[in-house]
Amino acid sequence: MSTLFRRGATTALAAALALGSLLPQAAVAQAPTPPVPSADNSLTIDVIGGAFDPASITEVLEFLPKTVTIPAGGTVRWLVHGFHNVALASGQPYPEVFLPLPEGEIQVNPLVAHPVQPEPVYSGSGYFNSGLPADPSQPFEWALTFTQPGTYEYACLIHPNMKAQVTVVPAGTAVPSQEEVTAQGQRELAEYLAVAREQASQQQPSAQLAAGGATLWTVPMDIPNNANAAVHKYFPQHLTIEVGDTVRWVNQALTEPHTVTFRVDAPREREFVPQPQASGPPLVVGNPRVIDPVVPPQPWDGQTYAGSGMIGPGMPAGLEFQLAFGAPGTFPYVCVLHEDLGMSGFVTVVPRGTLPR
Repeated sequence: MSTLFRRGATTALAAALALGSLLPQAAVAQAPTPPVPSADNSLTIDVIGGAFDPASITEVLEFLPKTVTIPAGGTVRWLVHGFHNVALASGQPYPEVFLPLPEGEIQVNPLVAHPVQPEPVYSGSGYFNSGLPADPSQPFEWALTFTQPGTYEYACLIHPNMKAQVTVVPAGTAVPSQEEVTAQGQRELAEYLAVAREQASQQQPSAQLAAGGATLWTVPMDIPNNANAAVHKYFPQHLTIEVGDTVRWVNQALTEPHTVTFRVDAPREREFVPQPQASGPPLVVGNPRVIDPVVPPQPWDGQTYAGSGMIGPGMPAGLEFQLAFGAPGTFPYVCVLHEDLGMSGFVTVVPRGTLPR
């Protein structure tokens, strides 16, 4: 499953931090600038989790860098930007992100949502998890000290493609400095962004004649075949069609779900709603209005709420959503999951016979 809860369970998501010269400004400010002694067993190395480029509305779904080497007794400190977590499962299956509830609803697995740290340090066994951020608009830190040599995979459970490794070498072994680690992260980030921007430049809508002389428009969203990044855009952002035409939105992303949501003055949805329990933390329950489609009578008159639900790989609502437009006007819509990152669009509907055919 991918970035499903862009505002988190209890707070609204503000826009992700802008990039400075490739890395988020806050991350650059917090990372140590001078190199540390390379064989220092108390070494702490910073790794960035996620990044966002507001100019292209591109979110990089990777740890930066993907591999880091520390001596036994050293620490990795993750500086997380966006809705990510850091989880180590020690070779066992990662826990499922969602769990069913008896009423047919779903909840975020507490093993994903909340911190899990059974020991003060990591020795190569057990499940450890940073938990998800309470406010994804603010970076958060999580650190873990590694005591046993070996290579250990970790992942963001919200993004199944977002995996990386920590290699622990014997104490006293020389390892890359923070300066070298940061530079490697910058190089990787630049590569991810370059590929995503090129793919985005190639996306465009298509049109084909449908029954009765109407047109079926296909609007792609996001970019195809990219495991490292998501581009939170509809292509195009503003589409002009005629009364009677149908628009078909298709999510091309490998893992990232999106929505097509026409609110028509309805209040903003909460993706997940906390439900208090008698003891312990609240259940974080999915909002059916966000997860499931809300399909009005068609052709749509533009006066009632309409939504695709979460569409994308593995989503019950599938990969696409169609809406036939029956009234002229300009109708704004958003992706509920990535609205705060700038994912929005407009459909302008003009009378029949207005556009060249």
